[in-house]
Formats: sequence, C-alpha cells, structure tokens
Amino acid sequence: MNRFLKLVNFEVNRFAKIYFGLIILTILGQMIAVFMESNNLVRHATEYMGKQRISAEQYVSTMQPLSFSSIVNSLFYMGPILLSICALLFYVFFIWYRDWFANNAFMYRLLMIPVSRMNIYFAKTAAILLMIFGLVALQLLLLPFEFSIYQSIVPQDLRGLTPLSYVMNSNAVLSMIVPSTFLEFVLYYGAGITLVLVLNTIILFERSYKWLGAGIGIGYGVLACLVALIPVFLAGTLDQLYPIEIIYIGIACVGAIAVLSVFMSRFLLAKKITV
Repeated sequence: MNRFLKLVNFEVNRFAKIYFGLIILTILGQMIAVFMESNNLVRHATEYMGKQRISAEQYVSTMQPLSFSSIVNSLFYMGPILLSICALLFYVFFIWYRDWFANNAFMYRLLMIPVSRMNIYFAKTAAILLMIFGLVALQLLLLPFEFSIYQSIVPQDLRGLTPLSYVMNSNAVLSMIVPSTFLEFVLYYGAGITLVLVLNTIILFERSYKWLGAGIGIGYGVLACLVALIPVFLAGTLDQLYPIEIIYIGIACVGAIAVLSVFMSRFLLAKKITV
C-alpha cells in the first residue's frame, strides 16, 4: 500500500502545475463570468424598463425574472469547465504515453519496479480520478459563492425565487456533477470512472500490438459505448420499464464494462508488454 501511495503521489505531482492552472482558470473565469453576466442582465432589464416605462414588478410579470440559470448555462461560464474536462481527457493519454516516449523509456523502468504491474495501472487511474473529484469538489464550493455574487448584483425585485438546486438541474453538466438521487450518483460517477478504465485499456491495446492494437482498441471502445447505450435503447423501445429499472440496467452495464476493462488491462500488462 505504501508503494502504491507513493506511485499515486508521483503521478499527481507530475501534473500538479497544469492542474493548479486549471483550478485558477476555473475560479477566475467563473467569477468574471458571473460578475459580467449579472451586470449585463441588470443593464438590459433596466434599459428595457426605461424604454417601456414600466416598473420592475411589471417587467417580471410581462417578461421573465432574471435567473441565475441563464448565467450558469452561458458559454463564458461553462468554458473553464469544458476546458478542464478536455485537459483531463488529454491527460488520460498523456499519463501513459509520456512515460513510453520519455528519455530512456521511463515506462520500462516503472515496469521493473518490484511491485505488481497493476499497482502502476491503478496508481495512474487513481491520480486521474483524484484530479477529477478535486475539480468537482471545487465546483461545488464555488457555486454557493457565485450565487451570492449574483444575488448581490441583481436586485431582489428582478430575481425569481429559484433555488440553487433547480439552477444546477437546469445545466446538463452540473446535474451530472450533483445528481438528484443516489442511484444517479452511482450511474454517473460509475460511468466516468469506467470511461477512464476503457481509455486505459485502449492505450494498452495500442502499446501491446501497435497499429493492430490501435484498431482493436478502437473496436473495444465502440463495443463499450454500445453496451453503455443499452439502457438508452431500452428506454426508447420498451415502455413497460420503469425509470428506476433503466437506471439499474445502466449501472449493471457500466459495472460489466469496468470489470472487463480491468481484466483486459491486467492481461495486457502481464502477458503482452515486456521489458
């Protein structure tokens, strides 16, 4: 366990500068977005009320209350989140290929460490997951503070009585970060973890069989996507299934893909990648 934790710490430290850059970008980008978008909402509402010569109460009744949802769903606000997602997806590949193409093929030195090769596999996976969960936790901490900034800028008589929970559910990405039920939490986060495991397996296929392995890996990824989409297909064709049953089927499909990916990766690391 001690060696595993050292491997995880080693992997995290290698990406730390970029990771902290993503954190700073997310904080500054979203704060600026909330401030600017809130002021824009108030300015547009004020200009409209001035032209139409109506009160705030009349504006709210004829138009719609100024909502934090419109800010959260803006590209300016979502930009740092989408950039962070892309950066972490890139890092799934970078964390493996960096070691293979580094000077003196650092990966082979790692594989010669007197520990199970799966420790290296799980250390790289754990490092990625820790960074993902760290950014999720950051987003959860930012949201209440951003909401308070919005409330301080937008006058109460122009705001709707929209709770923060509703605002989060109005955004597809945030609703996955904070699911409304425990089963949805298991499904969404299980799917995220499984995606990382599938990508790891695709990379190991390529490293084991080169160009042939790249084709096999892509085929495996497509197969994994098809299995993961079984619940969506069933939901669209079988009306007799309840939503809770669809979620259970989804969890089972994601779990099966995750287990298969781990066993395939274990086989490739043990039998096909040599030093």
